[in-house]
Amino acid sequence: MVLSYAALPGETTAELIGQALEQVPIKQVWAWCRRHLGTILRSQRVAARRAVQSCCPA
Repeated sequence: MVLSYAALPGETTAELIGQALEQVPIKQVWAWCRRHLGTILRSQRVAARRAVQSCCPA
């Protein structure tokens, strides 16, 4: 919840972000990222490469 304050209009400082990160456990930050940001392109490429390698070994 604290991290959501950074999304509000207004000034976001490094100090504010630092305070938010100190107050929120890293597991909650990662869960929020997965829920709201989804899979990044690099992770999608790695997953696709693994899928191809598992079905069609070189």
